Amino acid sequence: MTNQEPKIVVKGLWGWVRTDVSEIKGTIRAMPLTISKDLLSQAKEDISAKKINRAIQATSSAEILLARAAANHIPAKQDNFRELVADLNILSASSTLPALTEVATNTRAVLANYKSSLEPQPRMNGQQAPVEKSIVLSVEAATVDRSTFPGSVLMAPPGATFEIFQTPFIRRLANGPRIVSMGFINASQTLDGFHWDDVAFVNALIRYEGGEVELAKVASYIALDQPYLRIGPND
Repeated sequence: MTNQEPKIVVKGLWGWVRTDVSEIKGTIRAMPLTISKDLLSQAKEDISAKKINRAIQATSSAEILLARAAANHIPAKQDNFRELVADLNILSASSTLPALTEVATNTRAVLANYKSSLEPQPRMNGQQAPVEKSIVLSVEAATVDRSTFPGSVLMAPPGATFEIFQTPFIRRLANGPRIVSMGFINASQTLDGFHWDDVAFVNALIRYEGGEVELAKVASYIALDQPYLRIGPND
């Protein structure tokens, strides 16, 4: 197998053409959000025409472009981020197929990472408390805040991959712990089933597995331009 970069679809004066990512690197540096918006607009048109495979391909292409832009910290206008979020919301609402929903969700995450990459790292005020392994929260609907630990910033060793918080029960918003005014450095965390309020993650691997989650003033999601976000089966 050859190590080739994926093909993408780009809209120009002569319509939609297929090309190699490497051939448009200069254009990516100039206007990644503009190209991505065109791709998502095409995806919406494809959904209306019931061309779902084309819609998935166009959305995947936008994801590739946004990931490259994030990796290179390419400057972009804030209004363009808001427009792309609106387009992705429409795509998600229009989708009835898991494959399209998944690619739209992935593209939203990449877009959030892109915007976050252009912003200064959040300040982690408060005393740091070292964490060497997962903290098991065994009480349902418990509130965890800066009074729970000797410090309000939990710091795992660099390169750690363990989950910061785990529970022995299946988490839903009805019984999920509420994490308030905390900071987390390194390690990883699955968001599902928790209430997150005024928290920040730095150098941490964040996972979302499709369950219920409540986010309010979470630094990792500032990029979505939504101060409050609730994700669940009916949202």
